[in-house]
Amino acid sequence: MAVIAPHGGGIEPETSRIAESIAGAEFSLYCFLGLKRTGNCVLHITSHNFDEPECLGLIAEHDWVLAIHGCQEPGERAFLGGLDKPFIRDLASALHAAGIPVETTDHSYLGKRPHNICNRGAQSTGAQFELSLPFRRGNRVPLFIEVVREVLARIQYAA
Repeated sequence: MAVIAPHGGGIEPETSRIAESIAGAEFSLYCFLGLKRTGNCVLHITSHNFDEPECLGLIAEHDWVLAIHGCQEPGERAFLGGLDKPFIRDLASALHAAGIPVETTDHSYLGKRPHNICNRGAQSTGAQFELSLPFRRGNRVPLFIEVVREVLARIQYAA
């Protein structure tokens, strides 16, 4: 299991912190961090063009890849996409059961392109969260992290 934040630091604030918390000591982690004082948005590389060699090397060794992204949607919103339908179903189901609504269809962050970084692991499938800034800075984040970690552990250790 690899957890990645390809737009961390100041590019999409809070995504690297959330990815690090999800990964903990149990799962592999990769974060690309924007560390400029200002203007980190120029460091954003679209997910289907993201080809940083260290990230590609890491995820190629993992069957499951979970990418954490940020989006500019209003309100506390979480979107889930990617090509790994069972993984997405498990994540969405667990989050809904915990009272965290997650949108899985009819949104702009479906992550269906094969070259999307979340889909470039060993199985050529993966999942990605797009989290609005109010969500990333909101009080649901600790529960979100806990639930996602439980799903990742269940999947990894069942394999």
